[in-house]
Amino acid sequence: PQEIIKTLKTIKIEKQKTASELYEEGRVFLTNKDQANAEKCFRLAAEQGSIPAKSKLGMIYLTSGKHKEAYP
Repeated sequence: PQEIIKTLKTIKIEKQKTASELYEEGRVFLTNKDQANAEKCFRLAAEQGSIPAKSKLGMIYLTSGKHKEAYP
C-alpha cells in the first residue's frame, strides 16, 4: 500500500512537468540503464505530444520486444 501511494504521488508530479522536461528526464534514465522509468517518462511526454518522446518510446518497444505485444 505505501509503495502504491508513493507511485501515485510520483505520477501526479510527473504529469505536472512539461513534455520537454519529461523527455530530458527519460534520457537521463536511459543513460543510467533504467529503462522502466525512461519508458514512463517518454510515455507521459508522448501523451503531451512530444515527437522525440514518441520516437524513443517506439525504439524502447522495438528493442525490448514489446512491439510484439502492442502489435500482435
